[in-house]
Amino acid sequence: MHSGDIFYKETIAIMKLNKHVYADVSVISNPAIVASEKFYSIMKSFIGAGLEDRLMFGSDNGNIHQVIASIEALDFLSQQQKQKIYSKNAELFFAKK
Repeated sequence: MHSGDIFYKETIAIMKLNKHVYADVSVISNPAIVASEKFYSIMKSFIGAGLEDRLMFGSDNGNIHQVIASIEALDFLSQQQKQKIYSKNAELFFAKK
């Protein structure tokens, strides 16, 4: 599922209730769709809820370079957490199938 803009709190609640639900950040990380400040606060909420292992990078909504820059600008994420979002979480997700 996309992680939602206005429904991110509901997305977090669903993810906390069901460990099989993952979210991609393609829409919310695109500054043409969601303002950078809003993306920052949404991602802080996901990380604060303990969902860093179920967030995935998505490239289907706009300029991929802008999306990467948005993720890189999240100064509260470690490089390890960014790598989880970029690829590690998807690798584990597909390995489970």
